[in-house]
Amino acid sequence: MSCGEREKAAEMGHTPEPWRFNEAQADIDGQNGEAIAVCYWNDDDGEGALLNGRRIVACVNACAGIDTAYLEQYGLPGFAEKISELVEQLAELAAAREEIERLEENHEAACVIIAEMHAAAVGEVTGPKIGVVEDVAEVRKQLAARDLVIKQMREAL
Repeated sequence: MSCGEREKAAEMGHTPEPWRFNEAQADIDGQNGEAIAVCYWNDDDGEGALLNGRRIVACVNACAGIDTAYLEQYGLPGFAEKISELVEQLAELAAAREEIERLEENHEAACVIIAEMHAAAVGEVTGPKIGVVEDVAEVRKQLAARDLVIKQMREAL
């Protein structure tokens, strides 16, 4: 057992997972192959020992990482409820992530539209010199000034 495995075992208070059921010996082995429990026959053919050993190993491995005191106090129904809450939160997070992606796409599309409108208004594809609204207002002001000059030139003719 490595140093990290010993620390984990000491922290959890039991042999670290995964456990394996050795059908030939009817014993339960730790991750390094060391026997940690024996299943005794409770029937004539020993089938009960095999079924019990497999179930014990399946339950222990399924509960890997869950504190034994928590399991003793709340059991799996409490844990299942917590998992259900986490699954729900995960679904909400996925929906929020999709909404963020949709909003980012909308933002990008809006930026493209604004850039095209700006280019159409000022006659070139550049970033705003003052600000998009201010640039367009300046173009309109210049257009109005030219219209006035044209009007004055027509009147002078």
